[in-house]
Amino acid sequence: MVAADNVATPSFAHSNEFLQVRLEQVRLLFEPTLRAAFASVAGGIMLAYLQWHVIDHAIILCWLTFLALVICGRTISYIVFKRQNPDLNRALQWEKAHVSISVFGGMAWGSAGIFLFPQGSFEHQAATVVMIAGIAAGSITTFSALRKPVFIFLPLVLAPVTLNLFFQQTDTSLLVGIMFIVYASFLTSAAEQNYQSHLQNISLRFKSEEREHAIHKSEQTILKIADILKMIARGETASEIYNAIALLYESRHPGMRCSMLKLEGTMLMHGGAPSLPKAYCETINGLEYGPSVGSCGTATFTGKRVLVENIATDKKWAQIKQLALPHGLRCCWSEPIISSTGKVLGAFGMYYNHPALPNTEELEDLEAAARLASIIMEREQREKELRQSEYQYRTLVENLPQRFFLKDRDSVFISCSSNLAEDLGITPEQIAGTTDFDYFPKEIASKYQQDDQRIMTSRVAEEIEEQIRVNGEDRIIHTIKAPALDEEGNVDGVLGIFNDITDHKILEEQFHQAQKMEAVGTLVGGIAHDFNNTLAAITGNLYLAKEDAAELPAVVSKLQTIEKLSFGAGDTIQKLLAFARKSMISMNPVPLSGFVKEVIQLQRVAIPENIRLSQQIDNGGLQILGDINLLQQVLVNLINNARDAVIETEKPEIKVTLHKVTRNKKLTENHPNLEGDEFACISITDNGEGIEERHLQHIFEPFFTTKEVGKGSGLGLSMVFGAMQSHNGAIEIESSPGMGANFSIYLPLLESIPEHSISNHNEEIINGNGETILLVDDEKMVVDACKKVLEKINYQVVTASDGMEAIEAYARHKEKIDLIILDIVMPELGGFGAAKSIREINPDAKVIFATGYDKTEQHIDGDSEIMLSKPLRIHELSQVIRNLLDS
Repeated sequence: MVAADNVATPSFAHSNEFLQVRLEQVRLLFEPTLRAAFASVAGGIMLAYLQWHVIDHAIILCWLTFLALVICGRTISYIVFKRQNPDLNRALQWEKAHVSISVFGGMAWGSAGIFLFPQGSFEHQAATVVMIAGIAAGSITTFSALRKPVFIFLPLVLAPVTLNLFFQQTDTSLLVGIMFIVYASFLTSAAEQNYQSHLQNISLRFKSEEREHAIHKSEQTILKIADILKMIARGETASEIYNAIALLYESRHPGMRCSMLKLEGTMLMHGGAPSLPKAYCETINGLEYGPSVGSCGTATFTGKRVLVENIATDKKWAQIKQLALPHGLRCCWSEPIISSTGKVLGAFGMYYNHPALPNTEELEDLEAAARLASIIMEREQREKELRQSEYQYRTLVENLPQRFFLKDRDSVFISCSSNLAEDLGITPEQIAGTTDFDYFPKEIASKYQQDDQRIMTSRVAEEIEEQIRVNGEDRIIHTIKAPALDEEGNVDGVLGIFNDITDHKILEEQFHQAQKMEAVGTLVGGIAHDFNNTLAAITGNLYLAKEDAAELPAVVSKLQTIEKLSFGAGDTIQKLLAFARKSMISMNPVPLSGFVKEVIQLQRVAIPENIRLSQQIDNGGLQILGDINLLQQVLVNLINNARDAVIETEKPEIKVTLHKVTRNKKLTENHPNLEGDEFACISITDNGEGIEERHLQHIFEPFFTTKEVGKGSGLGLSMVFGAMQSHNGAIEIESSPGMGANFSIYLPLLESIPEHSISNHNEEIINGNGETILLVDDEKMVVDACKKVLEKINYQVVTASDGMEAIEAYARHKEKIDLIILDIVMPELGGFGAAKSIREINPDAKVIFATGYDKTEQHIDGDSEIMLSKPLRIHELSQVIRNLLDS
C-alpha cells in the first residue's frame, strides 16, 4: 500500500491503490468531527470563563465567535461529507478541505495563546497554557490519520503561546516555554506514530479484504472449472467445453473476450469464442499459422506466449489486422496450447477493445486457460487418433504370433484373437459362450479352469508351460494369465496370452549343444599342447632307438609299432580338435580323388545297409589347396545330412560325385566373389524328403535346423558354409519338398604346388650337409629328443627354451645359423613374436613353426610360412628342412 502523504508523480497520485488509502484516511479524519467540535465548544467556554475577569470581554467574545465559526464550518463539512460519501476521484478534494479546516482550527486555538494570555497573572496564564496543551494533545487522535492536518494544526496552536512565554522573560515562563517545546516534540512524535498505526491498519484491512475477495473469486473459478470437468466427464462436445472455458475467464475480467483455435496440420481452426463476433470467427477459421498471422498464429508457430498491446501497430498483425479492427478488437494476448508430450495443439487468445498489456492476474489466467484447454484438445485429438487407428491396432494384434483370449468370472470365453480361433478350428465370433471343455481333453480343461479361479482369487499373473497338440502337431506352449479388472478395479475375468515357444526351446537346446561343444573344445584344447609335446619327445626318441637297434629287426619292428601307435594318438587328438572345431587351419595341396574316396569309405560304416551309397569320382588328378581335416568335416556333415534325409525313404540313395567345372555365366551370377576359372565340384545328392522353400534362405544360419529337438545342433551346415569361405569356395543347394536335395561345393583348383610342399607318401629321410639349426622349445624333453634327431641326420643344433633366448642366441650366432625351428606357444615370448624380432635382425631368416596346439589361436602371416604339427614325422621334417634350405 501507499506509505506517504506527499504525491511523487501525477500517475502515482491517481493510482487506484493510492486513492483507496487516501480516501480511507480522509474518512478517519472526518469520523471524530462531532466529538472534536463538542470538545472545542467545552474547552472554549471553559477558557472564556476562566479568563472573563482578566481579559477584555470584547476580545473574549470575538475569540469565541471565531472559534464558533470554525466549529460550525467543521460540522457542516462533516455533514456534507457523510451525505456525499465521496468516491476515489474526490478523495483528494476532501483532503484539501479538511486541511483548510485544520488551518482555521489551529489559528483559532493559537490566537488564544495571544489574546487570552493575560499579562502579570501567572494563574490565568497557566489556565490558557493548560487548555491549549489539552487541545493540542486531543488533535493527536483526531487529526493524525494524515500528516498534513496534524503537522499544520500543532504549530499553529502551540507556537503563539510558546512565544508569549519566552517574551515574559521570567524564570518560570522560560522554564514553561522550554517544557512546551519538549511537549510539542513529544506530540509530533506521537502524531507520527498514530499516523503510521492508522496507515498500517488501513493497509492490513485492505490486504485482508483483497485476500477475501481473491479467495471468493478463486472459489467461484474452482466451481466453474469443476463444472467444466463434469462436462468433460459427461462427454459433452468439445465446442461446448471450449465456450465454457472462454466464458469462465471472461467473467473474471469484465470487457475481455476470449477464443480458442485448434491447430490442424498448418491450419488454425475455430474451437470456441462465445463473445467474439461470428463474422470474425468465420474469417479467421482456416487461416494458415505463421510468424506474422496475428497473436494466435504466431504463438502456435513459435510455441511461445505472444502479447500484442496494439493490433493496429504491431507487425505480428500486419497481414490480418484488417480482419480484427472492424470488430473493435485492439489488443490480443495468446498462449500456445501444449499437450503433455510438448506438442502444440492450438492457442488461447484474450482480446480487449482498447490497447493494453496484461497484468499479473491476467497473465496467470491466460496460462491457466491454455492448460485447461490442453486437456480438452488432447482428449479430442486422442479420441480422433484412436478412431483412426482402431483398425490398424486390431490388424496388428491379429498378426502377432501370440494368441489372446478373454474369459469372464465363470471361465467362459468372451473373445479371442483370430489366430487362436484358427488353431481351435472356429471363427473369433464362435468362441463367445464356449469353455475350455469344448476344445481340450477333460483333464486339461479342468486344469485350465482351476488356474483361472486361482488367478481371479489371488489377483496375480500365472505362467504355465506345457506341451499340447495344435493342428495335429506337438507344440510347447507358454501361457501367461492375469486377472482382468473392471473400471472399479474389481476382478472381472481372466486375460490370457500364450506363445508357441517350440522354436525357442529348439534354439535353447541348440545353444546347450553348442555350449557342450565349446566345453569339449576347451577340454581338448587344454590337453592338446602338452600331449602333442609328449608325443613329439616319444617319437623322436623312437627314431633314435630304431637307429640304434638297426641290427635288431625284432626290436625295430616293435619300435615301429610303438611309433605308429604314437602318431595314431596324435591323429586322434587332431580328430578331437576337428570335432570340437578347435583345430588350426593348415592349407596344403589335397589330391581330391583319393581324399573323397577315403572319406566315402570311412562313412560307409555310419550309413545303414539299406541306404545305397554310390560314387562317381573324376580321377583326372584334381588338386586344391585346403585343410584336410576341415574338408573332411564338410563331407562328413553333408553325407550325414543326406543320411538323415533319406532315412524314411522307400528306396534311400545317396550319391557323391567329383568333377571339374569351368567358370560359366550361371556360376558367376550366383557367386560373384568366387575367384579363379577352374573348380573342383563335389556334389552330395539324396532322394529324401527335400527342403521347403521357406527354409532354404535360412539353411546356412547358425542353430537353424528342421530336425526334431535332440537330433540336430543346427551348426553342421553353418560350419560347411564357413569352411567354404575359408577355402575361397562356394556352396549351392537345390531342393524342393519330395524331390530330395543336392548340395554342391566349388573349390578353386590348384594351378601349381608350392616348392616347400612335400607329399606325405614319400617317407624318405633326407640328411643335412652340416648346416646349423636354431631349435627353440620350452619343453626340455622335446628339445633333447629333437636335437639328437637333427644331429643324427647331420645338422648342428643351437637350442633355446623361449622366444627371448631365441632372439639372443640368433643375435650371437646369426652368421652361422641357417634355419630356425620355433615352437609357437612358449613363456616369455612365443614363436610368432620371436620370428618377428629375428627378421628385424635378418629379414631373410628361414623359419619353420612347430606346435602341439596353439591355444591362443594365432595364425601365421602369409602362405610362405611353414607350420608343422607335433608329433613331428622325421621324414616330413627332414624333407621340409632340406627343401627350405635349398630354396
